[in-house]
Amino acid sequence: VFDLPIDSFVFDFLGVSNFIRVERRGDDVHAIGSDTPLGVPADAETLRRVVSGDMVAACRPLEVDLASPDRGVPGVILRRTYRGPTVDYRVSVGSAEVQVLQDVADAHGNGWNLNEGDRCGLVFSRLRWYDAATLPRG
Repeated sequence: VFDLPIDSFVFDFLGVSNFIRVERRGDDVHAIGSDTPLGVPADAETLRRVVSGDMVAACRPLEVDLASPDRGVPGVILRRTYRGPTVDYRVSVGSAEVQVLQDVADAHGNGWNLNEGDRCGLVFSRLRWYDAATLPRG
């Protein structure tokens, strides 16, 4: 149930979650307002549904990695908060705000220190696809 929730309500209920409104451009899925594909391929059924309906991509904050601005989906750091063993980042991607949790050692060991206003890239390790109508919040 945790790994493959039936809808976005259950996904959200079972833990911290990101929901990114998406649109299809050719065979790629983009966050609305972003010129770069999300980078996780959608299957044919998902691509069909993105065209015909309002869809969201969902992921957990630990399923997103921060990267240099020339890799992944471009974003801008909105907020950085230290939370003991992790750093909680809020990143603007297109019209979405994505939460990223990163281990403190990784946050400081990658050779660059991200601050609010800095550009970065986001690399999604996994996305799940849901109809936006099932979103638990607007």
